[in-house]
Amino acid sequence: MTSPLRVAIAGLGRAGRAVAWECLDVDGIELVGAWNRGPVTDLALLEGLGPRLMTGGTAPPHDLQDVDLLLLAVADRAVPEVAAQLTPPQDTAVAHLSGAADVSLLDSLPAGHAGCWPPLQAFAGGRPPTGAPPYAVALQGAPEAVDRGRLLAERLGHPCAELAADGRAAYHASAVLASNCLVALQATALRVMESAGVSNVDGWRLLWPLVAGTLQNLEPGPSPETLTGPVARGDGPTIRRNLDALRADPSAATVYRSLGREALCLAAAGGLDEAAIQALDELLTLSAEEG
Repeated sequence: MTSPLRVAIAGLGRAGRAVAWECLDVDGIELVGAWNRGPVTDLALLEGLGPRLMTGGTAPPHDLQDVDLLLLAVADRAVPEVAAQLTPPQDTAVAHLSGAADVSLLDSLPAGHAGCWPPLQAFAGGRPPTGAPPYAVALQGAPEAVDRGRLLAERLGHPCAELAADGRAAYHASAVLASNCLVALQATALRVMESAGVSNVDGWRLLWPLVAGTLQNLEPGPSPETLTGPVARGDGPTIRRNLDALRADPSAATVYRSLGREALCLAAAGGLDEAAIQALDELLTLSAEEG
């Protein structure tokens, strides 16, 4: 397709707003318009979309359905309800942005033009994070929807991959571990830092450079070379002292032990000797049983 890809967005939550921002004024993409059930409070987006923004009703108006690709960026639970009210032309492909659900959310639509276009990114502020690499998109669905979804990703500058038909749940679990659990892990680390007598604000000032440096080291991907700390060194006494310090916080201790065993797998791949591997495994496992 050499002509502009005509796109419309239904739903202007965090993900919908972020994609709308990206589609504005991009060569090869014509953002026909965007729809939201309720009022939109993002004044800059209101100005950017102008007359292309439509609100109210229970589904986007037909003008926004007569496009090459209609993205449903509404909440997961609302996707089937909105999809059931669509009457798109035969040539329109429809894709939802849910990372957790598969294309079956669009079963009410005619077969052959439904798909998934979930951006693999955390849009905390309704825009792509500043300075982050282009996010990836995990495509799934009918060939027409996949092809147009791939074209949209390419024109926005995002890599994409097509998931296996039964791969959605594992894909989403992986994303939760990489992103949501990372946030929860930092909250846990900050809580433990407070138990050392450091305030919440000062604790994060101490931890953030370490987190940022670790993320930078992780850019090529996790490997034994990116692992530091007592597990990588085979340092059992330090791990025991860490676990003793966490006795008053069983939840943090459980996280430490679980991730410690995952770190041990990396250390083993990096050549940690067998005796050290066995000793650390017993230490972490025994500690888990004691807790």
